[in-house]
Amino acid sequence: MFILPTIAIDEYALGYLGRICSLNLLDVRPRPGLGGLVLQRGKFSSRYHVPLAKLLGMTLHSFLLEHALPFALWSGSSLGEPRPGTASRPARFCVECVNQHRQELGAPFWRRAHQLTGVCICFEHGTALLAVAEQCPSRVLPAAKNIRSTREWGPPGSAGWDAIRSYSGAAGFLLKALGGGYLYGLLRQKLSPMLRRRAAEMGLVTALDDAPGRYLSDVAFERFPHDWLEKIFPDAKKRKEFGKRFLPIDDVVCAAYAVPYVAEPLALALMFDIDEWESLILPRIAMEKSDFLTKHGKENVAQWAEMELDVVLGCRPTA
Repeated sequence: MFILPTIAIDEYALGYLGRICSLNLLDVRPRPGLGGLVLQRGKFSSRYHVPLAKLLGMTLHSFLLEHALPFALWSGSSLGEPRPGTASRPARFCVECVNQHRQELGAPFWRRAHQLTGVCICFEHGTALLAVAEQCPSRVLPAAKNIRSTREWGPPGSAGWDAIRSYSGAAGFLLKALGGGYLYGLLRQKLSPMLRRRAAEMGLVTALDDAPGRYLSDVAFERFPHDWLEKIFPDAKKRKEFGKRFLPIDDVVCAAYAVPYVAEPLALALMFDIDEWESLILPRIAMEKSDFLTKHGKENVAQWAEMELDVVLGCRPTA
């Protein structure tokens, strides 16, 4: 008898696959643990989007909206920038969420928002996320021996705590609003006019050239711990100069070019209050997403699957 557990809201697709395998005593290769699955990023996880969606009786785009991570596709490689992944290394979870899920659902699960790059704090509970040993052999929540004794960021109240928590909330908000998989890339461009307009209102540089003035990256380096910024924007401390443009961050408000997906939640956390996410950002995204899904909603699963693989393999742009 095959056991198919109910998938939870915001449950990470690969974590759900792990629960299926665990309940049915199945094995999936390769077997590096959830941390290893996370590191495979889009190419590995996309293999399971279509069959999991079919198994659950969901359309592919609905499954991606609710359970997939965004793909890390952008044009920065031509600028010599590293291509950041979409998921944290290693996998992370919140103790409070685990206890809450056990009480309400009978079993814990991996929240996909907690796997996003730079997310170190549970926005809902305000607790530091715990990290899992990278070679943890289980795809379900790990035993105590596989949990790192140190957190990814310091204790509550430490320097930069509020800023990182705000970023963590913004990253989760955008993931929920835009959806995962290729949908994130297709819809994220709708944010650009709002971000650019707010930056101009704050007196930040939004020009394409290296104009003198105050940049969004200057604000970021004033509010966020530099070590944390270095983790999500490699070499940031070495390459960033105050009063000068830092492409991976500033291009999110200076240009229509593709940027690391971590730049958008960073901009949201820096320029908008939390209540504005719901009142200003969400209605615009919801309208654009509704129009997009209405236009493409009649396409069959095979067409969506083909598009999924095209985006993963870089055969078509995402923005």
